[in-house]
Amino acid sequence: MLTKRIGARITLAIGAAMSAIGYFALLGLTDATWKMSLGSMIVFGGVGVAYSAMPALIMANIPETESAAANGLNSLMRSMGTAVASAVMATVLTRTTITLGAGTPRAVELPAESAFTGSFVIAGVVAAVAAVVALAIPRARAANTGTATAEGLPGTLAVGARTA
Repeated sequence: MLTKRIGARITLAIGAAMSAIGYFALLGLTDATWKMSLGSMIVFGGVGVAYSAMPALIMANIPETESAAANGLNSLMRSMGTAVASAVMATVLTRTTITLGAGTPRAVELPAESAFTGSFVIAGVVAAVAAVVALAIPRARAANTGTATAEGLPGTLAVGARTA
């Protein structure tokens, strides 16, 4: 509904901005579980808004005949982005650790709070950049039928054409 009202490009920017706000809010919300949950809800609300806008944005800017390939590529890029982001965040979180139960047989290494702070800053900056990039996306083309024609071939209809 939001995408229909204001357009997919603006919806994508709003979703990315929401995520950025959530990540930056998490910087000050680490002292209680409910606060972390609130920050996470903002982040993932933004992710949901952004992800729902992407297929509409893609479909408005490509020929109809390329829709399956374009949405497949979108899905692949989401998966690759998730994998790269997971690897980066795992690296950041394991770089600075604290030892819980040091000197005991059950000692465990856990990420330090500063590692989480670094993760939130990185994610917030990336989400903010994504919001700016979304606004730089050209507006959808006015006429995007994407219908192939079969001019010059007798007795054939264009792809998607209807008979009377």
